[in-house]
Parts: sequence; C-alpha cells; structure tokens
Amino acid sequence: MAGIAPRKAMHSSDRLHDIDRISIALERTYLSYFRVALALAFLGVYIAQLFRLQHTEHPDPVFGFFVLGKPLSCICTGAALCVSLLGAYRFWRQQNAMLRGKVFGGGWEMLATFAIVLAVRDLLVV
Repeated sequence: MAGIAPRKAMHSSDRLHDIDRISIALERTYLSYFRVALALAFLGVYIAQLFRLQHTEHPDPVFGFFVLGKPLSCICTGAALCVSLLGAYRFWRQQNAMLRGKVFGGGWEMLATFAIVLAVRDLLVV
C-alpha cells in the first residue's frame, strides 16, 4: 500500500467554494431564461406601439394592423411570462438536484421554451 496516496479530506472552505460556483451557474441559467423572456416582452411592446402608430383614417375593423396589434402584443407578453416561469422552475429543479449531487442536462423546459419562441415567431410571420 505504499504506492497509494491517502485521500485528502475536503476542507469546509473547498466545499463552500463549490457551493458558490454552483449557485453562480444556476443564476446564469435563470438569467438566460429571463433574457429570453425580456426579449419577448420587448417584442410585445414594440408590436403594440408600432401597430397602433400605423393607424389609417379608415382602418379595416376586422383584419388589419390596428386591430391585430393588441392580441399579438398580448401573446408575446404571455409567452414572456411562461418563459420566465419555466426558468424559475428550472432554477428550483436544478438547485434541488445539485444539492443531492446530481445534475440535469437538457430537459423539457428547454424544449418548451424553444416551442414557445417558435410559436410566437410563426404567429408574427404569418
């Protein structure tokens, strides 16, 4: 047993450093979800203002920029709220997993965020 080095005990400062590093990584994850949510919210405000400014003297009361501005901006704002809630849930889920010594990679939250952004894009393009 002379060739095997004894395992060093982990000091409490090393453990605290690891916990700090994990919490910073989790904050970055939540902030990335929040950044996407802010982009969707800003898009909703932009659409609401732009579509209201393009008001003609005799707008089409059924289908036109003036009529579609509010629903499209509400859809973008609702999508922003959903993405922010998904980010908060993922933060909570990852934090609990890391405290148990596990890590979740990927997950349905990322796919749901991607689907929400694609749905908003398809509604705005069509």
